[in-house]
Amino acid sequence: IISRRGNRLESAFPEIADAVELLARRVGSEFVIDGEIVAATAGTAPAFEDLQPRFNLRDPREIGHWARIKPSEIYVFDLLWLDGTDLRDLPLSDRKQSLRSLLKSAPHQIHYTPHDVGTGSAMLDKARREGWEGLIAKRLKSRYHSGVRTQDWLKYKERPEQEFLVCGWTQPQGSRSAFGALVLGYRDQAGPEGVILPAGRVGSGFSEEDLLAIREKLQAYTTKESPFVEVPEELHDSHWVRPELVAQVKFQNWTKENRLRQPVFVGLRTDVNPLQVVRERTGTEEVKGPPVELTSEMETLLQTLEALEKDGGEGDLMIAGARLKVTNLGKVLFPESGVTKGELLRHYITVAPAILPAVDGRPLTLERYPDGTTGEMFYQQRAPEPVPEAIRTEIIEVEGERVPRLIGGDLRTLLYVAQLAAISQHIWPSRVGSLDDLDYAILDLDPAEGVPFSAVRETAMAAKEQLDRLGIRAYPKTSGATGIHIVIPLQPGTTYETGRLLTELIARLVSGAHPDLTTVQRAIAKRGKRVYLDFMQNRKGLTIASAYSVRPRPGASVSVPLRWRELDQEIGPEDFNVRTMTQRLQDVGDLWAACRADANDVREVLELL
Repeated sequence: IISRRGNRLESAFPEIADAVELLARRVGSEFVIDGEIVAATAGTAPAFEDLQPRFNLRDPREIGHWARIKPSEIYVFDLLWLDGTDLRDLPLSDRKQSLRSLLKSAPHQIHYTPHDVGTGSAMLDKARREGWEGLIAKRLKSRYHSGVRTQDWLKYKERPEQEFLVCGWTQPQGSRSAFGALVLGYRDQAGPEGVILPAGRVGSGFSEEDLLAIREKLQAYTTKESPFVEVPEELHDSHWVRPELVAQVKFQNWTKENRLRQPVFVGLRTDVNPLQVVRERTGTEEVKGPPVELTSEMETLLQTLEALEKDGGEGDLMIAGARLKVTNLGKVLFPESGVTKGELLRHYITVAPAILPAVDGRPLTLERYPDGTTGEMFYQQRAPEPVPEAIRTEIIEVEGERVPRLIGGDLRTLLYVAQLAAISQHIWPSRVGSLDDLDYAILDLDPAEGVPFSAVRETAMAAKEQLDRLGIRAYPKTSGATGIHIVIPLQPGTTYETGRLLTELIARLVSGAHPDLTTVQRAIAKRGKRVYLDFMQNRKGLTIASAYSVRPRPGASVSVPLRWRELDQEIGPEDFNVRTMTQRLQDVGDLWAACRADANDVREVLELL
């Protein structure tokens, strides 16, 4: 029995060692299994506090006594090796099938851990009702990666709990003995190169015996140097120790300052390597994207625009050494909210670090509103003539016609399009150089008139259940109008037909499960008061508004990437507009970065279906 830290544990858990050996004799096989040892309890949830003392016992008589009063069991969830065959490269579903067969003859101390597919919401409700710690979600096709953390599994905890490095302690107050609180930290990455970051302090959950035993251990690791690169002001009076002790801590959640809220000490973990203690990614934790940081050029452009708006509303912008003339900056494009062309340009500079990678290399279709959103609109496929210097164009053939098209991806083109009063950045889902390949498939959730946005949010979550069942990763964003786009990033070489077939299958699964809420009926008159699941957007030459694109809607709404959890909240398209985007990006970063980097190989899924 080998712990995560590589320690041998047979002597600490003799009843488990005996049970596994008995299983091996019964089946006549040699194997390596992965599981969780728990303290057996009658009618109550297992508690780590009942297991922890085993790690520190050395006397066989004490171990035997503890095994009788607090016997242990093992819940097995994976099979890594069987009779000379390494199984780690097989999908989890295949490994679990072999594991189940292996454990049919297991003694009562060994339990097979089953899994449920497609019932995540119901399982989470059950966990809450029965007081479970939480759930673990795994991708059915995931391989087993020894010794590393991957994105193939997530913890969904009702009350988060994880390991932290003990970095110091504070003086006791009042009648408290030994120490007041433990100073906690974690590494920004596993291994000796990981920088240790502060997580706050934990001062509750200690028994008197814990206080005395831990203080004795702290003395052995005392140091004058802080483990943190920068010591937070609230920790300046702390006593420091080398970060070699690991504490298990449960807590309510993380604060915006990345500190633990309401932490409670559970125990010390001698089975965990301190070099591997990082902040765990949990299913209930708020997801953030990388920060959106403006370049010095972008900052200068914002200042220049503000000056031009105050001084006549036109002039030149210098972008990468080339001039771009802008005019009519004071023109109101959105009469309901008073948003001007100058504000539109400033929006696109503000979101430039996030939107430029999203539109890079993609042909643009211009939807121009020269007199604002209440005036006439016209589409423009062909690049205007003449095109200003350094604006990228390419000859693109669509339906037998070859025309020059604007190509997105640089700041000059982004602002040039906005200067033309083309409010939205309408882009192809493929790039120059691979225009016959689909970079991402789109399922467009389009509500009938009068259908509330809450129904669209409910539809999106229904689609996510089907996507999760199939092991497909997808990312939602508001359309900026009344709907939601669900975007499925795809591996290079995926055809348009494959993307259309995939989204059609998902749409039919959703509509079959929720016929009163959704429809795949293309005829508008036959849709009724339902959400239309539009999978026909996956055709060459069709475009949708890019993430972070402004839409020609009242209030200058923006097509904004969402976290899936936000769909459970009372949000609406009007919450995201050109005047709220700066704060939004500060709060959540670029959520679309994950979509750009998380390609699915859906061929195997389609073959299975």
